[in-house]
Amino acid sequence: MNYKTFTGMVLRHDPLRETDEIVTFWSWEEGKVRLLVRGVRKQDSRLKTILSPLTWLALHAVPSSYLPVVTSAKAIKSFSGISSSLNGFALIFGVFEMVLKTTPDGQPNEELTMLLRKGLEHLDEGKSAGLDFMIDFKLGLFSALGYQLSFSRCVHCQSENSEREGQTGHFSQLAAGLLCKNCHYRFSDAKSTDLRLFQYLNKLGSTETQFLITPAGDYLKKQADGLLSDFLLFVTEREMKSKKFLEQNIKA
Repeated sequence: MNYKTFTGMVLRHDPLRETDEIVTFWSWEEGKVRLLVRGVRKQDSRLKTILSPLTWLALHAVPSSYLPVVTSAKAIKSFSGISSSLNGFALIFGVFEMVLKTTPDGQPNEELTMLLRKGLEHLDEGKSAGLDFMIDFKLGLFSALGYQLSFSRCVHCQSENSEREGQTGHFSQLAAGLLCKNCHYRFSDAKSTDLRLFQYLNKLGSTETQFLITPAGDYLKKQADGLLSDFLLFVTEREMKSKKFLEQNIKA
């Protein structure tokens, strides 16, 4: 029998009929895929406990006229430690929603797969679980999706971000980055932004190590997260349902 192997994690469960489910799965092999799991909602289902959103899995699925049908699943690594912290749970809930809403079906993305895996490991180990994590993940997500946000140079004329220009610069979603005082008028959506915010985001984006705790103040972190959240809304044209939950449960 022909079958496919998918390695990755469950992003979402959707019930189907009385005992079946459709799972949205992020896989190394094909990116986001939707799979049918028959009988998984029965009490005696062996797949019920394995298909956890906090487990890295290897699935076997066979083709069908509707969706590929999962025939077996093997847990590779559990990240159950995330669920012991409300902060960690809220963050991973937000991460899953962002991936679901920004990625098409059937397009593998190695950079995003590695970002997800590193994020899970980071939260499972009980490391920083606040705005530092979410800001860093959003920067990594935009990079993986091909959005190269510029925070060090003016997107239009390539002049460097400099404090000598004053305490504010401008950010444009249409331009995907910083605009200097001479170019911001070219973009109707350009908004005045504290230059320290650009410097902070540029520093985060240029480091090779992800999910570091930074010495930036709470105000700057909240401004950075707000700017990236607004850009995410601009890209997806869809409000993140997890936004309010994150605001209530994530500490700077």
